[in-house]
Amino acid sequence: MSNYSTWYSLETLPIDFAMNSNSNKSESHWQPCATGAIGSASDSVRSRNDAIARRQFLKSASAAAVVVAGVGFAGWSLLGQKDELGALRGNPNYPGGIACSEVKKHLPKYIVNALTDHDLVESISVHLAACSHCCDHRDSITNSTA
Repeated sequence: MSNYSTWYSLETLPIDFAMNSNSNKSESHWQPCATGAIGSASDSVRSRNDAIARRQFLKSASAAAVVVAGVGFAGWSLLGQKDELGALRGNPNYPGGIACSEVKKHLPKYIVNALTDHDLVESISVHLAACSHCCDHRDSITNSTA
């Protein structure tokens, strides 16, 4: 007799499954199956279907976890990353995206146009336009060198 545990559902079982294996194929009457034969076949089909469903769930859950982790990492790296000056761009506490301490550090080179980083020069210019404290510091440096 064939191994019925490899089938996926009861619909795929052959018609002669319920017939006695000793019966003649030309006979038109059905013979009773051995006790528990259909139950054991349906149990093995059900357990196989359950195993397939578990594998499909685990694949889907794994894929979803990878997507969530990827989106989380991308969001963290894009939104939480600071610029090279250590201040978040667009933060109102850091005009020009640069802190006062950084402006003071680069101000002597800024005054004599010795800075080569165009983004840094732009950030300092924006900061000086909005921060009176740093603007006063620039003026004091300019007046002391003049």
